[in-house]
Amino acid sequence: MPKYVIERQYLIPVYQHLVVEADTPEEACSEAIEREDWADAVDNYESARATRIVAIKLIPDGIDPAELDFDPADPATQNTKSLSGFLYGGDASTIHSDVPEPYSKEI
Repeated sequence: MPKYVIERQYLIPVYQHLVVEADTPEEACSEAIEREDWADAVDNYESARATRIVAIKLIPDGIDPAELDFDPADPATQNTKSLSGFLYGGDASTIHSDVPEPYSKEI
């Protein structure tokens, strides 16, 4: 039976309230975007968006697991770092950009 590496995600809003001094709303917004200090930001898990599939890649038949940094048959060796390396490394043309409906939409 075929095996796939799948990237799923849900987006978590992270917010921060800022006081910005500026001459115009545009300048205030620009300064807010440019600030890099997120130390007091809040993760809003209650408003997380629904899970969706963003990428899928078939693990080819006959692949030598020694060539991978994870064992397709052993979930204990599979982590985000090793699976991400497989999904986005090497031949990226084999990543399915056309994830089947309805999985590419928020579900």
